[in-house]
Amino acid sequence: MTKGIALGLGIDQMIKSPTYTIIREYGQGRLPLYHMDIYRVAASGADLGLDEYFEGDGLSVVEWGNLLEEAVPEDYLELILEKSDTDLDKRYVKFRAYGSQGADFEKRIRNGWEEING
Repeated sequence: MTKGIALGLGIDQMIKSPTYTIIREYGQGRLPLYHMDIYRVAASGADLGLDEYFEGDGLSVVEWGNLLEEAVPEDYLELILEKSDTDLDKRYVKFRAYGSQGADFEKRIRNGWEEING
C-alpha cells in the first residue's frame, strides 16, 4: 500500500520496509512521505519524536499505528487492512477518519476512487 501512495505522490524511489530503521523518508514527490514501522519500539515507551513528522508538511504512513496510544495526532485517517476469508490473495481496506482533516482526506480518496472506477 505504501508503494501505491508513493507512486500517487510522484515518488519513483524504491520503497522499502522501515522495520529496522523505524522511519524512512522520501522527499522527491509532491509531498514528503514518512514511512514508519513502530512495532519494535512502541512497547519500550521511548519518545520517538513523531510529532515533528505528524505536524509537518508531509504524509505519514505508520505501520502498527494502533500501538502509538497517546502519540496519535487529533486529525488522521486510519486504514485498516483485513484479509478475505475466502481468497487469501484478497484484502479489504476500511477507512476510519478522525477529525476534520481526516474526514476531508477520506472524502478525497473516495471521490478519486469513484472517478477511476466509474
